[in-house]
Amino acid sequence: MNPTLLDNFTGSDGSIDGRTVSAGGYTWDAPQWTGQTAAPITSNAINGSATVEHSAVLNSSTWGPDVEVGLTLTAWASGADIYISARMSNGYGPTFPDTYGSGDQYVLLVSPNGTSTYALKRDIGGSGTTIVDGGTGWTTGDLQVGDKVGFSLVEEGGSTRCRVFRTASGVWTEDRNALDSNASRPTGAGYLSFELNPTAAITIDDFSARTTSGGQILLPDADTAAGGWGVSGAATRWQATSDSSDSTYMMGTAS
Repeated sequence: MNPTLLDNFTGSDGSIDGRTVSAGGYTWDAPQWTGQTAAPITSNAINGSATVEHSAVLNSSTWGPDVEVGLTLTAWASGADIYISARMSNGYGPTFPDTYGSGDQYVLLVSPNGTSTYALKRDIGGSGTTIVDGGTGWTTGDLQVGDKVGFSLVEEGGSTRCRVFRTASGVWTEDRNALDSNASRPTGAGYLSFELNPTAAITIDDFSARTTSGGQILLPDADTAAGGWGVSGAATRWQATSDSSDSTYMMGTAS
């Protein structure tokens, strides 16, 4: 995962609504849902409160269907939550605020408090189903101030591969992934958004995203046998080799 920085929220304090993102000329539309409030920019960051539900949608372009999206967590109080959405479609937009439940999306809920937890959900018409479950915490430990969090969606063999990431020592690192094969899942390009839960104050920065080309990548394990990538006769081929990490084998030929 390597999303492009789109907005670091540098500039004058005030509502994010109508703000143009310098990287690509995209525009923020806020709030996301009826009854919410446009996210406020204060001191070059987005500062949520414990009493008001803030949100915004990057609405002037759709992203994906294969997409990466993430942001930086710069401060939070106990009880804070944040939602990051992608593939907002099938009824959502093109104008916001919209009515929650009138469309579909994938949404990552992150709770950075104490034992930091998360859940990446498929949300169809307002009904959420957890696809990637981080309810027991991040595999690499609790979130720290300055960490980035995000997710990617890639179409893979008629399903959607859903991956959750965080930064570890400044590098995007996958935490968990799962395959979503539900026939009703959103599969097309869509809008991106974030939402700050009003249960506690939270500050975010560096909203980042990109559309990716998708596809599957072959990455050989470190235990591939010597000579396994060699030449036999005139044709380059994959040699059969034991993969001790999961007790399977790779073999086949390529002209």
